Amino acid sequence: MAVKIMIVGAGEVGFHIAKRLSEEGQDVVVIDRDAPQIKKINENLDVQAFLGSGTSPRLLKEAGIKEADLLVAATDSDEVNLISCLLARNLNQYMLKVARVRNEEYLEETELFSQDLLGVYSIINPESVMVKSILNLMEIPGAFEVIDFVKGRVKLVGFRIHKDSPITGRQLLSFTKPQEKLLVGAIVRENQVVIPHGNEGFRAAIFS
Repeated sequence: MAVKIMIVGAGEVGFHIAKRLSEEGQDVVVIDRDAPQIKKINENLDVQAFLGSGTSPRLLKEAGIKEADLLVAATDSDEVNLISCLLARNLNQYMLKVARVRNEEYLEETELFSQDLLGVYSIINPESVMVKSILNLMEIPGAFEVIDFVKGRVKLVGFRIHKDSPITGRQLLSFTKPQEKLLVGAIVRENQVVIPHGNEGFRAAIFS
């Protein structure tokens, strides 16, 4: 099943990401305010393209942000990327958000990207790392973070538990069936890391 991905920014970075993801068979939507860039997208890629600003709530809704699984904000402007993520957070609280940010001053303010503010799951730069990280997230649906170890043979996968998740409220010791085997390394709850035991239960994440 294809993942719906919205890319804000059709420049060199956005074009490269859209091309790679469309080749992977994903449902890709691109937004850019530069008409020649949108024309280039339409002429070369099998994706949807919208002319306008990624900071426009109206355009984001028109492009289908409420149905999107992932937002990639990849314009040349850190400010546009961050505003796009802020709008996305309010229009679709469950979607993953990846932002291209180059300004070191922004990167030093880690609270800026927290769930309470922008809700950005990944801040990525340079571009090659951005594509790899997006592909890792797509490889495991529902994950908000995927970290490779031992050249990819071992993966640390982060998930957010929603209130309607089938595992919400269940204790670790209740997963006894072969198909339910889980190896839970840690649970992050209220900004605290919990090393789980068998009687530890899963709780729904709180989205503001």
